[in-house]
Amino acid sequence: MDEYDKMVKVQRKWMIIFLAILVIGLSVLPYKQILLGLLLGSIVSVFNIWFLQKRVKRFGEAIAGGRSVAGLGTLMRMLTSVMAIAIALKFDQLFHIYATIIGLVSSYLIMLVEAFIRSAIEAKRT
Repeated sequence: MDEYDKMVKVQRKWMIIFLAILVIGLSVLPYKQILLGLLLGSIVSVFNIWFLQKRVKRFGEAIAGGRSVAGLGTLMRMLTSVMAIAIALKFDQLFHIYATIIGLVSSYLIMLVEAFIRSAIEAKRT
């Protein structure tokens, strides 16, 4: 398994743990609207990151093979984010709009924290 696949595997693990924490929070905490908004945004965010990681891998393979390069699916990821916001606005009694927006960036924050931890570990090794 190369370094990119290891990184992706760790990031996905942390994203699933975060989603599990949100689901557990829904059953325990009284903040249903906020947690549902976070969950909606986070699910879309996890999908977007999964989609981006898949496209980046294909992109790297295409470059290495000297083939033509397709896009990274930016429009698709934007549309899914807009769809999540539209759902939160349509069902505003269920989903907190600001929590949905925060949920949309949750996977990017997880990636950032994971990269920081990985580089700190690498710095200790050297």
